[in-house]
Amino acid sequence: MLHFHRDFLLVAVLAAAMISFISIPLFGHLSDRFGRKRVYMLGAALTGVYGFAYFNLLDTRAPALVTLAIVLSLIPHDMMYGPQAALIAESFTERLPLQWRVTRLSTVLFDCGRSRPTDRVIVDEPLSLCHADRRVHSRLRDHFAACDGDAQGQHQQEHLR
Repeated sequence: MLHFHRDFLLVAVLAAAMISFISIPLFGHLSDRFGRKRVYMLGAALTGVYGFAYFNLLDTRAPALVTLAIVLSLIPHDMMYGPQAALIAESFTERLPLQWRVTRLSTVLFDCGRSRPTDRVIVDEPLSLCHADRRVHSRLRDHFAACDGDAQGQHQQEHLR
């Protein structure tokens, strides 16, 4: 136990969070410039190394060094957190297409709230994440426009053809 007052630790964590407010966007920008994987891996390596320094600084029990340890502890974390969203999103590009097969979803989307298992539409074409929204969105938009004008269930019969 370090036996520091709660307010002391709260101020140290608050100072670290204020630095993170700047360092997260900074490391995101640096990942644009130098590569996401490179910045992320550097942050992961520094996080592993800093763990040893962190506990050594805490063991000194000197308030200035403990504050320094806490404030600096989020910087390696921010090196990973800044580019993380873009790194994950870029991992799913057209190089690795995701195959979609729409079956049960069409019953929910295409029958205007009247669920019947015979009203399934099967789309067999593979869609990548990049093109899925464009292809499906225009179909859904046209379909929901038709559903709004459906008075006597005539639209339902079109699905059965």
